Amino acid sequence: SPTLTGCLIRNIVSEGITCDTNSALTLTGCTISGNGSGIKATNSFLAITDSTIQDNTGEYNYMQGAGLHLDSSEAWIVGCTFTGNGASTHYVYGGAIHLRRSSATVDQSLFSDNRAREGGGVFIQYPDSSLFLSGCSFTKNSAWDGDGGAVCYYSGESLICLLYTSDAADEED
Repeated sequence: SPTLTGCLIRNIVSEGITCDTNSALTLTGCTISGNGSGIKATNSFLAITDSTIQDNTGEYNYMQGAGLHLDSSEAWIVGCTFTGNGASTHYVYGGAIHLRRSSATVDQSLFSDNRAREGGGVFIQYPDSSLFLSGCSFTKNSAWDGDGGAVCYYSGESLICLLYTSDAADEED
């Protein structure tokens, strides 16, 4: 499986990185910035360490996960920064991360200034998705539809959202 170290991937109209069926990718010390979507993984495994995923719009990836979209995938994320991902004019779900039938373990990472319709920091879709957070910080993430400035979970029947004191979920439409 490929390993990218110290890379800069920016200003791509579509996804900065796409991992498709049965792919595995390791990113270390990379910056993924200003893309239509940062990283999209389908049926894949990602290991992301000491990397920055910033200012990706989510406008290309069907509005799911402006920074990172996982679909039937798994990710291990350590020491990363997710900042400024999302768009205020589109219906993005999961400004920084969107999990769809996927699992992610995130350790010692920062989620800051990400924005989405729901789940400004993270949007978890379906009960077969899972998220484990350890030592992470959420600050100034926002959800303009009022659901989960930090983390939002949608089971298919109900919506459960978390809001940290420095995150915002707007009450207005």
